[in-house]
Amino acid sequence: MAKKDELTMQTIGSYAFLVGVLLALVVGFFGGFGIGQEVILLTLGVLGLIVGLVNITEKEIVPFLVATVAINVSLGSLSTVITNVLGIIPAFAGIAAGIVTALGYLMVFVSPAAAVVAVIAIWNMSKDQ
Repeated sequence: MAKKDELTMQTIGSYAFLVGVLLALVVGFFGGFGIGQEVILLTLGVLGLIVGLVNITEKEIVPFLVATVAINVSLGSLSTVITNVLGIIPAFAGIAAGIVTALGYLMVFVSPAAAVVAVIAIWNMSKDQ
């Protein structure tokens, strides 16, 4: 019976990840569809927390944390590049703004997951000693 519960939590985590990434990209590129930014940020944050709590196993902690640091740094840098390259061309300014917004929403989604997993890693290290 433990297998069924584990599979269910993994499924929930997988769906939360998929919804979070799609929501960040769609809302970033196409706008909030009348939804307030606070609701979007809260939804992405909660989905990120769910991913961090149920999707990451103990052996995945270090690779996940390295990946989240890398993606946050690279998305921040990529946003700057896009703003300074595409943003100065009037025909591409709208597209650049949409891309930068989507990248920002991806960071909002990934960061809570990284925070949860980092706390779990610290907890695991402290209880081993």
